[in-house]
This record gives sequence, C-alpha cells and structure tokens, in this order.
Amino acid sequence: MKNSFVRNPLSVITLVALTLPGLGHADCVPTAPVGYSVPFRMVSLESFSRSSNPPASYSDGELTYMAPSKFLGGTVLTSTNNQQLFSDRTYCRGKFLDCSSPEYIQPFDIDQAGKLGISVSDGGFIDVFPPRADELVVTFNGKDSYSGTCDATAGELYVADSDHMYVITFGTPAPPAAKSPPSK
Repeated sequence: MKNSFVRNPLSVITLVALTLPGLGHADCVPTAPVGYSVPFRMVSLESFSRSSNPPASYSDGELTYMAPSKFLGGTVLTSTNNQQLFSDRTYCRGKFLDCSSPEYIQPFDIDQAGKLGISVSDGGFIDVFPPRADELVVTFNGKDSYSGTCDATAGELYVADSDHMYVITFGTPAPPAAKSPPSK
C-alpha cells in the first residue's frame, strides 16, 4: 500500500496535471461571481521620451464582474467614468496667492480630472484550460487594448506599451448592494 504511487505512475501524472495549472497560474485578479464588484487603484507613468517632465496619473474606483459569454469562460471586469487625475494638471491653492510660484501649485487637480473606462479580461476562454498570466488583456476607454502581466506575489497587474507603464491593484470583491424596497 505504501508503494501504490510508485506502482501506478499514471495516478501521479494525473495528480500533478490537475494541480499544477492552478499553482502555475499567477493570478493577481481576484475571482468572484457575476455582479460582484472589486475596488481597484491604478497609477501610470509616461515615458521621458515624450517630454522632459512626463506626467503621472492616478485612478481608483470599482470594477464589476460581467459574464463574458454563454459558451466561454474566463473573467471580465469592467467599469466606466472613473476619475483619472494627472500630475501635470495643477491647481493653485489660494485665490490671492502668486500662482506663478511653485510653492503654491498642487498637482492632480480634481477639477481637471479625466474620465477613464477600464476592462480587464483574463483570456480564459474555455474553463478546461486555465488562462496564463500573459493572457490578461486591459482595455482603456473601449479602444486601446494591452497585454498585462500578473505578479501574484505583489498582487499587481502590470501593463506597458512604448510610452506608458500602468500598475493596477485590486481589493476584495464584494456582492452587489442590496436594493431597498420601493417606498409607498
């Protein structure tokens, strides 16, 4: 009995094949049922190649878990109209101050925020084959899609193109808020 795995190597191979995909998939996007939401934070840095003082941006909000398709598996999270603040959109802290002086200038002006739509898909199209970390796709404002890489140890999703680097972190998923009954 103690040598049963040695005598039957097929059972060891089957056991390894079933456990490795889950262990080998470095997933930084938490899973939750459709309708749940998860808080996120994103920072981005622009390359110095575009300007001598490249801006950084910050955005946070909630992404909602959506059903990707009736026949396909995977995870899709989406959100629209998130505030995105930029370091080069500044605000002068006082009405009667000399706003040409850098000591009164504050970056990330809330009154000049941009709107950002984010969609994250893990690329897991068939439930039998789990997605790989390099299959994450992040889409900004419904048009610019990039491949993302998870760092499961840090819990961060990295997205980069030739001009930008994005880092996205996720919180704990929560169920949809209970709707209160209509008042009479």
